[in-house]
Amino acid sequence: MIAQHAVSLPAQTEDSAHQEDRATPKAAFTASELQGLAPTPRPEDVASPTALVLALHASISGPIGPFDWNRFRSLFLPTARMGEAGTEPGGKPHIAFQAVNDWLRSVQDLRPKVAVQETVYKLRVEQFGSIANAFYSHNSETTEHGGTDIRRVNSCQMLYDGKRWWIASVVWNVSPKSWDLPHDLEP
Repeated sequence: MIAQHAVSLPAQTEDSAHQEDRATPKAAFTASELQGLAPTPRPEDVASPTALVLALHASISGPIGPFDWNRFRSLFLPTARMGEAGTEPGGKPHIAFQAVNDWLRSVQDLRPKVAVQETVYKLRVEQFGSIANAFYSHNSETTEHGGTDIRRVNSCQMLYDGKRWWIASVVWNVSPKSWDLPHDLEP
């Protein structure tokens, strides 16, 4: 009986965890359909995988005050995800992965109070046809809590629709002070 319950529990957990994904009405789009589902991007932001990554960090950077998230949203597919794999204080591993609008809601109250400057250090892009992956390092300096300077390594997956590049997902890992960045991604 215990084994049977243990077998059925992961299936129930998996079902509830992916219920939102199955509820998504559409996951395949034409380039024309995509144009109406996101704000209009700056053409130079979506011209190449490298331009897309640099625009991502430029769109986050700015002084304290109101912020136009439309540039940020214009870079992402409607079904895109953002996330972090890291550790909580005390060393417990965690993964946070969410829709772009959910991530925006989680940081929207900080932006009017916090200045952010993100700088890409090193960027390595691999591309085959209409798919590309960028693996890169960057830092994020903020005025939050008297100032922070955090280094991260990101992986960004991008798709080309025949007209422009889109971010499908971006994930990052904060580099603790005890870690060095990968040698080929050091500034």
